[in-house]
Amino acid sequence: MKRVISIVLILGIGLFLIQPVKAGDWDDMDKTAFAAYVACHFVDYMQTRRIIDCDMELNPIIEDLAEEMGKTGVTLYFAGTTALTYILADMVFKKHRKMFLGFMGGTSASTVIWNLRMGYRW
Repeated sequence: MKRVISIVLILGIGLFLIQPVKAGDWDDMDKTAFAAYVACHFVDYMQTRRIIDCDMELNPIIEDLAEEMGKTGVTLYFAGTTALTYILADMVFKKHRKMFLGFMGGTSASTVIWNLRMGYRW
């Protein structure tokens, strides 16, 4: 697990260092798509904090972080993935950004829906 955390940290630092390379300004649709992703991701975060208290998490990375660091690990995971999504969206060429953000928002929303169907509220 420590290897995974090290890889994620190195990847995050590397992406942060090349962040000044921007692919273009964000239009209103890009900002709205990112806000929708963040909203769904936040709901998933709150659901996950409840899941680790009483059940088994299906994401093995989150499960390992929760075993080692508790809810702090879950918080770091979600904060890191949100930051990474922003950095990647900022680096993606403008014509592909909407598709990328739509994909990320869709996967996050589908996770929230799955958790709701399993009975987990936030």
